[in-house]
Amino acid sequence: MAELKRYDTKVYKAQNDMVEAMRTDLAAMGVPFFGTKSHLIKLPIESATDGVTSASSSESDTKDASITKAELLSLQKRMLQFLEDMFND
Repeated sequence: MAELKRYDTKVYKAQNDMVEAMRTDLAAMGVPFFGTKSHLIKLPIESATDGVTSASSSESDTKDASITKAELLSLQKRMLQFLEDMFND
């Protein structure tokens, strides 16, 4: 069991490293949605009392210019699908 857990951890780390390398390469090539600045991504509200204050000030600054992490991931998937369709040999 321990050996299987170590193997799973190793595969998981390798997969995450590969995804990050691909994301970096796509951002360097200027592919839309892969070079998105982190300040444009909405952060989840951590607590109800603290979140109200920080959310209201950050929403007024970037209300129309920010997206959630889930929305960004969806746009990235759509862009990859588009690229596969356009350049599939």
